[in-house]
Amino acid sequence: MNAPQPRKKSPRAPSMSLEEAIERVQKVYERDRLHPAPTDVVAQHLGYKGASNGSALSALASVRYFGLVDRPRDGYLSVTKDFERFRFAPDEHQRRSLLVGFLRKPALYAELLDKYERALPSDANLRFELIERGFSPVAAEAALVAFRGSVDYTDYYGSSAEP
Repeated sequence: MNAPQPRKKSPRAPSMSLEEAIERVQKVYERDRLHPAPTDVVAQHLGYKGASNGSALSALASVRYFGLVDRPRDGYLSVTKDFERFRFAPDEHQRRSLLVGFLRKPALYAELLDKYERALPSDANLRFELIERGFSPVAAEAALVAFRGSVDYTDYYGSSAEP
């Protein structure tokens, strides 16, 4: 009889779009500015009862992957200075530059954007690539939705994108 295979985790990637991550971090910023706060408190600001459930942990990881929060010390998170710069940027060029920086922060996103310089391929093509990279089919779908939503939110390939 074969021993059960250990559950394989999918590669790291945000589970929410950049737009949703920014909206959620805005709530943290409104309450605690750039001050470090216990992870449970940050999770509550994001809309969870605490940081001990899977959904909250996934959301906390997502906002970290985008560079919207950091971990100044164990058990604490704080909104990044770049998020504050984004929030108060005096012109659209600076806001866009920071937004693209957030989009490219997750390694997976940077790799995909570098590979597809001019435009994204079809969802089926991206889904297959994510599965080839080690994502389970379910995780690939979630990663695809978050990635495509983030690219659309930033209008990364739009007319205002830098060459």
